[in-house]
Amino acid sequence: MSEGDAVTEERPLADEAIAARARREPLATDVLSALGARGESVAVAESLTGGLLAAALTEAPGASRCFRGSVTAYATEVKAGVLGVDEALLAARGAVDAEVAAQMARGVRRVVGADWAVATTGVAGPEPQDGQPVGTVHIAVAGPRDASVAAELQLAGNRAEIRARSVTSALELLQSELMENCEGTGYGTGWARLVFAALSEHDIAPARVEPEAVRWGEKEPDTRSEEGASDDSAPSPAG
Repeated sequence: MSEGDAVTEERPLADEAIAARARREPLATDVLSALGARGESVAVAESLTGGLLAAALTEAPGASRCFRGSVTAYATEVKAGVLGVDEALLAARGAVDAEVAAQMARGVRRVVGADWAVATTGVAGPEPQDGQPVGTVHIAVAGPRDASVAAELQLAGNRAEIRARSVTSALELLQSELMENCEGTGYGTGWARLVFAALSEHDIAPARVEPEAVRWGEKEPDTRSEEGASDDSAPSPAG
């Protein structure tokens, strides 16, 4: 049936999405185990996944030790009002944006007092949003001192499949950043290999994945001039 048919949402998930769901359970368990071993916690901010990511984490054993809470910021005004996403950024780029995802992650980390946070925003369909095609998804992780990394994915499938794959990809990103941070490599870049490998294994290849990373545990670069002046004519996308 076509995507516009009324019964589209009742269709079973495709094999790839079922595989993504199967990977989700051990991923969530591994993430929680890693956090528990380090005495750290995690929070979630969700838009297109609407609580599925939080559910995946809380379904896993040991969630009560590490999971602090979540915010389902489906509406744009909630992203700004609750999570502190820059209103000028939302007005200029819309909610489907890598920096928006990063600010959502940093915001929920502060709101609930977690060590780590992961966020999702994107277009699950059936219609495009903010000029972005269906399947455009941004995921982000914020860690120590609000350093963050974000990835853009282009996912195929119906609404349920895109949401399921987004959850799995977000968990893979979080797992990879925890591994990178634990190994002391400084930069959270291992996620690209994990995401590509996992998606490619099930023919869910993203069209592009664009990292925005800073060194964990260090302040983000100061882009101001030596005199300390800043350009007030437009909001800075860095954060």
